[in-house]
Amino acid sequence: MAAAPASVPQFSDRSPDSNTRPEPAARSGARRSRPPRDGRIAGHVVPHSLRPIKLRDELTELGGLFRAYQQRTEPDLELLASLQTRKAAAFSAWAEATGDTFLRREAQRAGQAANTARLQHRQRSGVSRG
Repeated sequence: MAAAPASVPQFSDRSPDSNTRPEPAARSGARRSRPPRDGRIAGHVVPHSLRPIKLRDELTELGGLFRAYQQRTEPDLELLASLQTRKAAAFSAWAEATGDTFLRREAQRAGQAANTARLQHRQRSGVSRG
């Protein structure tokens, strides 16, 4: 395949007469400071302004732990149950701090998910409830 003549415009060329590309504008030496990033858990944004800070940090950490759990190749129902239990407690505290009834329902669902994961673990491992 022959190369196109230099006078023929090429894909992404700005000028049909030039094969040079414009240089990007130089960046200023000053870096803009970014506001702190909000965390995420279960499709919810954990606002950086959420107080107490310990609660915000717990929710953000849990979001990361759930994302890591989803990357596992094999399920670990004991781990999943403990994560869901922590999520239920954190979402209950978040609901209390904000008065958000939706978060309270999310906490209840997380508690139910923890119980289900424990039950599945007992059934799979053959451990009887006692």
